Amino acid sequence: MIKAYKAFDRNFKKNLKSLIIVYPTRMVKAMWNFFRPFISAKMTKKLVYVDSLRELEKHLPVRQLMLPSRIRAYDEKVSIRGLAVPSIPDDVSVMYDVETDDQDRLPQQQFGVSLQYIKANNGGRPIPIVVEDTITYLRDYGLNTPGLFLRSTGVLSLREVQMMYNHGDFVDLYDFEDPHLAAMLLKTFLHELSEPLLTYELFDDIVEISTNNSPEASARSRITQLRNLITRQLPVDNYAILSYIMKFLTEVLEHSSHNRVTAANLAVVFAPNLIWSRHTITMPIQSLLNAFTQLLITHYESIFVK
Repeated sequence: MIKAYKAFDRNFKKNLKSLIIVYPTRMVKAMWNFFRPFISAKMTKKLVYVDSLRELEKHLPVRQLMLPSRIRAYDEKVSIRGLAVPSIPDDVSVMYDVETDDQDRLPQQQFGVSLQYIKANNGGRPIPIVVEDTITYLRDYGLNTPGLFLRSTGVLSLREVQMMYNHGDFVDLYDFEDPHLAAMLLKTFLHELSEPLLTYELFDDIVEISTNNSPEASARSRITQLRNLITRQLPVDNYAILSYIMKFLTEVLEHSSHNRVTAANLAVVFAPNLIWSRHTITMPIQSLLNAFTQLLITHYESIFVK
């Protein structure tokens, strides 16, 4: 760990958003505490301990990582033993287990719960407040921001705003003056839903349509298939939210000369947050999901017709 820290140059430390240590041992924690006086306070705040791949998923798209089978086997082992419990200091980060039942949630909780729970506890509004707030703010102040949705933000700011939303506090994103924070909030909201916005049920159908490369499966045919699938089988609320987000992403592309964001960039960023399987996704499958998401963005007018 000491060698790794020394390898970080000044610019790397300055631009580093989070230093994540997976499966930290007591020795690692003790060593970090010992050297804390010699490490800058800013660097210390970036430290995050995670005890399982489920926790790591909050920070990184683990599904896209080609992790060795030994790591996944070890993760299952410690989870079964009940060792994978949060060990993150309260002042660094707050984690929510997206697998927990809605009944264990706060009344106004927005992150880590189902869309049904959010709607039932927020006056029946079709678009969740986090989605509406972030997109409204980004429409006003974020469309020309370079690297929008491609850059991360501070973990502390992100978790602070998440806690405010979860406790039903009023959140004014304009006070933070950070488009990257709003963008990260939107991605995190989608990522922490208890079920993906495009649902587990549609996963196989989406992969099948995306895999169809036969000569007769023209681009127009594939778009028609996607439109029929989403229009007929996606729940009404999910459809409304997906359409709302995709419409906004087309606006982001209209400002690509300023924000330097492409449809392919957005697809890679949003695909893992819109749809995933109950099982590990291989890189070839993830590439198909990325291509599927890109079609949703670039052919918005043809696919979302309701």
